[in-house]
Amino acid sequence: GFSAFASSNANNGLVQTSTLQDGGGSSIAVLEVQGVIDGSNAEYARQAVNEILDNKNIRAVVLRVDSPGGGVTASDEIWHYIQRIKEANIPIVASYGGVAASGGYYISCCADHIIAQETTITGSIGVVGMKLVMGGALEKMGINVHTNQRGQHADIMNSNRPYTAEET
Repeated sequence: GFSAFASSNANNGLVQTSTLQDGGGSSIAVLEVQGVIDGSNAEYARQAVNEILDNKNIRAVVLRVDSPGGGVTASDEIWHYIQRIKEANIPIVASYGGVAASGGYYISCCADHIIAQETTITGSIGVVGMKLVMGGALEKMGINVHTNQRGQHADIMNSNRPYTAEET
C-alpha cells in the first residue's frame, strides 16, 4: 500500500500532518517552505524534518518551495535540516511553485531532483552590493577623512574610496 504524509506550514510555524491517502504502508512526505525565509520557517523545517526522520514509513520527501528567499542564516539552517534527510538515504525531490529564488533555491540544492514549472522564477544565489563613493565630494567641501583599519579588506564598504580591482 501507499500513503502520503504531508507537513504544512501553519501561521504559527508548527508542523501539521494529514494523511492524503491511507494505504497502510510507505509514505511520501511533503515539506512546504513558503514565503520569505526567516527564523520561523527554519524552526518549522527543524520540527518537520524531525517528524519525517522519526516516521519509519516515509520513503521519499517532496520539498515544495514557493519562496523568494530571505535570511541567510535561516536559509542555511533549513539547508542543513534537509541535508539530514539526505544523510538518512531518503530521496528528496524539490518542487518549485511560482518562485524559488535566492535562499528558496539554496535550500533545495541537496535534492536529488528539482522540478520547476515553465513560469517559475528561480536562481539568484549570491549577494549584490553597492556603495556610494563620497570621497571626491567630501574633498571639494574641505572635509578630510582618515580611516584606521585592521585587515586588508576591513574598509571594503568605506564610502571614501571606490572598490579595488581585487574587491570587485
